[in-house]
Amino acid sequence: MEKYKYEVSFKDLSDQKEIKFNSTNHDDVFNIISRFRDLDINVSSDDKIAFIVGLKLFIETILKNKNEKPFNELFPMLKDMMKVVKSSFKE
Repeated sequence: MEKYKYEVSFKDLSDQKEIKFNSTNHDDVFNIISRFRDLDINVSSDDKIAFIVGLKLFIETILKNKNEKPFNELFPMLKDMMKVVKSSFKE
């Protein structure tokens, strides 16, 4: 499975604290953001991007650590959650 490599940056704009880390994902996150951004839903563009990036980081972390606590308890819920998210792309 091809892995996409990303550098993730999170910066507090009030005091300039910043954290950067590297992450991989089995999906092209930019492609997903582009498709989700085009959906006609009443959510700001920033919220759409935050949702996709957060969700992809969350899911990939669970998948990589599915045999460790607490991820092993969250893993079974991913299938149902992804059905909900993916169904929004079909509208």
